Amino acid sequence: MLSVMNLAAVAYFATAEGSQLLTTAHDLLPRYSPEAALRAQSVLRARWPAPLVAEAITQVRLRERAATKLGQQAHHMLFTAQGVEQASAQPVSQWRFQRFTKALADSTRPVADVCCGNGCDALALAAALPATSVHAVDLDPVCVALTAANAAALGIGAQVRTHRGDVTALPLSLAARVGAIFCDPARREDGQRRLRPDLWSPPLAWVEQLAHHACTLAAKVAPGLPHTLIPVDAQAEWISLRGEVKEAVLWWGKLRDVGPPAKRIASVVHPTQGSTHTLTDIDLPLQSPVGPVGRYLYEPNGAVIRAGLVGGLCGPLSAHLLDPQVAYLTGNAHVPSPFATGYEVLDVLPFALKTLRAYLRQRHIGVLTIKKRAFAVEPEQLRRQLRAVGPHTATLVLTRIGTQPTVLVVRPIAMAGG
Repeated sequence: MLSVMNLAAVAYFATAEGSQLLTTAHDLLPRYSPEAALRAQSVLRARWPAPLVAEAITQVRLRERAATKLGQQAHHMLFTAQGVEQASAQPVSQWRFQRFTKALADSTRPVADVCCGNGCDALALAAALPATSVHAVDLDPVCVALTAANAAALGIGAQVRTHRGDVTALPLSLAARVGAIFCDPARREDGQRRLRPDLWSPPLAWVEQLAHHACTLAAKVAPGLPHTLIPVDAQAEWISLRGEVKEAVLWWGKLRDVGPPAKRIASVVHPTQGSTHTLTDIDLPLQSPVGPVGRYLYEPNGAVIRAGLVGGLCGPLSAHLLDPQVAYLTGNAHVPSPFATGYEVLDVLPFALKTLRAYLRQRHIGVLTIKKRAFAVEPEQLRRQLRAVGPHTATLVLTRIGTQPTVLVVRPIAMAGG
């Protein structure tokens, strides 16, 4: 459905009539589906213009998606599709902005979000620093309007002050006038991720230059940022939620100082437990042990892998690497960890399609979970080739040990890994 979100639409949805349109659209679409959207569209067009109806239905869908990240407050906000895509999950932003609370405990100066988008981070900053004004800046006038509207909808319009402008054109001397800066460069264009930091908007080099003037700055960056591109004076943190790496953050100045004294950090957020576990490169061994397959296999959390800290789990897990270049660990002791998912190893087979097919047939295994690392075969292609039939289940781990393609048949163990 075509979206017409623009300054006029943002202003309209802030009126009583616009609010009524959104409320009615929500009532007609408690859960979005294309069929339900068409029915709702027919009803709404009897009272409101078609372009506004289309945008209202789009907002219902975007709010539903945003609620999985932001919670119920999303149903009071307005979004663009890119804004929802780039928004951080609430537990992640709360963890991230705890640093701002600690670093600025004695500061009365305002803070700035210099690429505010739809305002999700500016609002989270305001929640973390309720006595501090937050200045939200963006080049896109619609994003600036959305941030202002969302702040007003959540009752913090006086705390969040919006400004339109090209952040790269702002005098860098202004950076020293605020207590801290948060920056989330745009990393998408036409729905496609831009992996090269020099193509971000603003580019990473400009963010680094800003950090040198502001001193106290945090930048949300792509989790795949190569370690070689981490600025020498920054600390990098990879954050995982529900088993998935959500983002990476670069910290400078006081924001770096209030964190662990490390260059690289992996953090696993547990929203249900209200806790976060961190692993750092402080205790990373110079060389990680390598050995044969043991009774248990460990798959490190993605944040641990991205941070290059897999070797740091060898000691805590009483484990060793299967291969120096592969992010699997193994050992003979079962040690629960928030940083890894554990499996009991049932069988170890050299990879051969005929042998594996016979193995599954003999055991009547037809339901497969296939995981892989450093292995050329695609799981879905292998699933078709195996033609497995039967009522039993199995987890297959495809990997390489030295030069030998290997299949580990494993059974998941309930663990605390996030």
